[in-house]
Amino acid sequence: MKELNKNQDRRSRMFGLFYQGILALLLVLYGMTGSLFAQESEALQASPNKTINVEIDSKGQTAIQLVFHYDKEAPHQVSVTLPTFSQKLLDYQVGVRTKDDSEIRMLQETSSGVMGSYQVDQGQKTAQVEVSYPFTEGSELVVDYALDQLALNYEDTAFWSGGWVLADMEEGDRLDLTVQLVQSVQSDKIQAWIHGQPGQIDRIQSTPQGSEIHLSVVYDPNQAQEIGLDLVFPRQATPDNPQQVKENRLTAIQDHENQRLADYQAQVKSDLMKRYLRFAMWLVLPILGTGVILYAYRRYAKQLLSPAPLIKSLHLPPEDLLATMVNPVVYQESLSAKELSAALLELGRKGYLKIVPVRMVRRSNSQTRSGYTLAISRVEGAPPLTLLQTHERQVYALFTDKTKETVTIEELVYQVKHHKKKKQACETAWTKFVNAIHLRIASLSPVRNRSKRRLVMACSVWLVISVIFLVILCYDAIAMNLTSALPWGLALALVNCLVLILVLIVIARQQFKTSEQALQQARWQELKRLFQRSDQLALEKYADIAQWEALIPYAIVLDATSTIQKSFTYQFDMADLQKVSNSQNADLYRVHGAIADILLPSVREFVTYIQPKTSQWKDFLKGKSYP
Repeated sequence: MKELNKNQDRRSRMFGLFYQGILALLLVLYGMTGSLFAQESEALQASPNKTINVEIDSKGQTAIQLVFHYDKEAPHQVSVTLPTFSQKLLDYQVGVRTKDDSEIRMLQETSSGVMGSYQVDQGQKTAQVEVSYPFTEGSELVVDYALDQLALNYEDTAFWSGGWVLADMEEGDRLDLTVQLVQSVQSDKIQAWIHGQPGQIDRIQSTPQGSEIHLSVVYDPNQAQEIGLDLVFPRQATPDNPQQVKENRLTAIQDHENQRLADYQAQVKSDLMKRYLRFAMWLVLPILGTGVILYAYRRYAKQLLSPAPLIKSLHLPPEDLLATMVNPVVYQESLSAKELSAALLELGRKGYLKIVPVRMVRRSNSQTRSGYTLAISRVEGAPPLTLLQTHERQVYALFTDKTKETVTIEELVYQVKHHKKKKQACETAWTKFVNAIHLRIASLSPVRNRSKRRLVMACSVWLVISVIFLVILCYDAIAMNLTSALPWGLALALVNCLVLILVLIVIARQQFKTSEQALQQARWQELKRLFQRSDQLALEKYADIAQWEALIPYAIVLDATSTIQKSFTYQFDMADLQKVSNSQNADLYRVHGAIADILLPSVREFVTYIQPKTSQWKDFLKGKSYP
């Protein structure tokens, strides 16, 4: 018995822990997602915006100024990468401008890296500038340098190409790029192409002092880490350029740049499509799995709606089951007042108790509205209690009082409500009654319902997988810069998880029937219909008075007592009942509606006070009903 209770408690704990774990995972995911967005937002605020100023003089030589704007405090050690394209770094200097100072404070180049200095390490293709300075909010880092690089003068145009590394930028940072030609030329003759990052040309203007090209780029971490700029402009802008090429290249350069730009746009579109496909995969796979589970559940649900098997012959009762075991075994329902009423009536049939309807003393204190209760008396000369089954002995203990020969259910209810010890004793007896029935049920050969177990297992496993996919979805969306699609994707994924939880609850509560169980239920339903139309039958043709009385407890648990009691009383002489059996229930049967209107309501009220309180949430998930 203890082992049975332990197994039931263990299953209950596992069931509750599973749902608590899923809920905890969803809450952790929500907090983790919010943390990721907060970290991303903080990173965007802490990262610098960048300005690049390029000046091309009449000789085609290039001077570049990089300006980093820090909106928040930055680390004291800052690294800047300067692409040299295998060119020599001719001149360079580093300075800092604070928020309250309009002038640039130039830093000293050292080899020690002390605070307030910088170091330069020039490689083959890049030069690394390491700056040590306590940057504050609103400060700017300024790097000026020049490369041994000249523009190329062709017969019909001049061409210049440059590039910069954007590894020190964060998503959403704005890069402002300005190219100044010292010599003024026609602005409509100037063309610019940006490569590596999506950018735009804001304006091109020419003044007597020179020509300027203003461009802007919003950094996208999913694109290249370098930005390239190619310019063509009239050769009059670099008249003193020693780099002269005797050929026309304007058309070839334009075609090459346009093709390069088209290839880049196609690549960006392809990459974006791949990112969305990957995002959709993490989103669609759990939904497809849920669809498969719903399809399987719908298929099994159709079987539940299939017509009941046709019963050609019926035994009374249909199978060797106690009345107290019918609902738990056949219909998978919890034990209730119906089973206790059937067991009490069975004690009267066996001659242990005499049950008689009597008027209530305190009618206003009872939930039973008939005005009657039951007086239960011990019978002298009754068989030994040792002949009773375990659950029947507990029923005998519940409805008898050692100090009295007769006790009413009204008195028992009053004692339970006002005496703690009596309540505890009755709760113990009820628990032992329930455990005894469960122990007898456990000894039966169970009908394994593999369909339900498989659906519950599949739904549980897929729910865990869906939560994992949800975590991956959030990480991937942020890593692939698809945060705009994350809210609706997250909403769909959460709805999918909630649907799975609801389906799991429905399946857990659903009473799936195998063909064997359907046939079993059909037999008992046929017996119920027999009870309900018993007034149209000649009962003596089917069984004698003692056999029909033995069937009345089954009518109680099947909710079919009214007609059978009336037919039983009218068609048989109750005086013969004690002649052919030990039954003490004749006086009860003679009262019209005594079982449905007095016995069941009285016992139901009694059970409400002696049934130990359980978690209704767990019982709901398991599909249990209450008396």
